[in-house]
Amino acid sequence: EGGQRFDLVVIDFTDVPLAGGWSDDFFANLRSLLTPAGVVVQNVGSMLGPDGMKELFQHHARAFKSTFALTTFIPDYAVDYVLALSSPNDIDPWNANWTFWERQRIETQYYT
Repeated sequence: EGGQRFDLVVIDFTDVPLAGGWSDDFFANLRSLLTPAGVVVQNVGSMLGPDGMKELFQHHARAFKSTFALTTFIPDYAVDYVLALSSPNDIDPWNANWTFWERQRIETQYYT
């Protein structure tokens, strides 16, 4: 309580699924760390399979008001890569406030 709040939390884990690593309590606690406009992005990867993905997205959906599945093509993977995007508030992932993010001046680098 009274701790730091975050606008963005990124959960990145290996393609080897963490057995039992995710729970409703974990995501409820994570939700409490977010600012009102905060979001969580979690790589779901490609190795969980349908049942594992369903379970992980159910955890997100129970903890957050908005949860979306996003996919992208990454050349290193044989199938589309899946990300979970969640927020404690209503969000529209297709209507991002890019001006806000540009002001953050976050340096990125693409590795080839």
